[in-house]
Amino acid sequence: MLRRFLVLIFTLLLIFIATRGMIRLLPGDPIDVLVAETGTKIPHAQLRADLHLDLPWPSALVHDLREMLRGNFGISLISRRPVLSILRENLLPSILLSLTSLSIGLIMSLTLAILAIRFTVFHWICSTWGITTAALPSIIIGPLILALTYHFDSILPAAMAIAIPFTGTWSRLIRSRIRDTLQLSFVQAARSRGLSESKIIFKYALFPALGALAAQFGTHAGLVFAGWAMVTEFVFNRAGMGTLMVDSVLKRDYPLIESAVLVSAVFCLLGTTLGDWAQSWIDPRLKNPEEAKSL
Repeated sequence: MLRRFLVLIFTLLLIFIATRGMIRLLPGDPIDVLVAETGTKIPHAQLRADLHLDLPWPSALVHDLREMLRGNFGISLISRRPVLSILRENLLPSILLSLTSLSIGLIMSLTLAILAIRFTVFHWICSTWGITTAALPSIIIGPLILALTYHFDSILPAAMAIAIPFTGTWSRLIRSRIRDTLQLSFVQAARSRGLSESKIIFKYALFPALGALAAQFGTHAGLVFAGWAMVTEFVFNRAGMGTLMVDSVLKRDYPLIESAVLVSAVFCLLGTTLGDWAQSWIDPRLKNPEEAKSL
């Protein structure tokens, strides 16, 4: 656990250095580009000081890291507002969209997987659905749902556009894990005692199958927030980190871009880490593979 935590910190540090070095790697003078593309009237010297371009690279990096640890993410070059305040305004809508879409995807996947185990016709539907959704990512599903729900002002269409691509993979994963669990000796013993198939699935097979899903859920949770939700927000014209990042890129608001990338990376790494931890907690066989073989 400690090693994973250290790897997480080291990865975030590398991302921090990369995002902070982005401006200095740009060809030409970023201040001239900023002024030319945005037409801002802010003095060049003030913009250069805001980006710490007046300091040597090592000094600027240490200064930025120290200030960020204190909760100071800098000032937006365009709006002149604290970056942290802007992030707070846009963070909650993205989190809400991500959690809603993941919840919808989880409910749909569990339902489809259990039906596929119990009824043959749903086995075919589950397989077909998995292939179809894998071939249609949210960037394509989003506009289709948007066209069908043009007058439906709600978070549901955007959440469905994110959730649908996951349901195919998740449902097939859950179905496969449940089938593997149903072959274990303790499940066979429960079946010999006369328990119904539905009770066996829900009581003995479903919970162990959720271990693999937990890892997928955590990984996808980070990907949803850091990527898919951002694209979907822009497609559906919703407030959030995605719309903020696109707007910041167009305006060359470097402090805002850097901070948004770093926050997205934090959520992505935390999602993967928590997913792995949840998988180990749900399915202890991962810690004792020899014991798992004897089941």
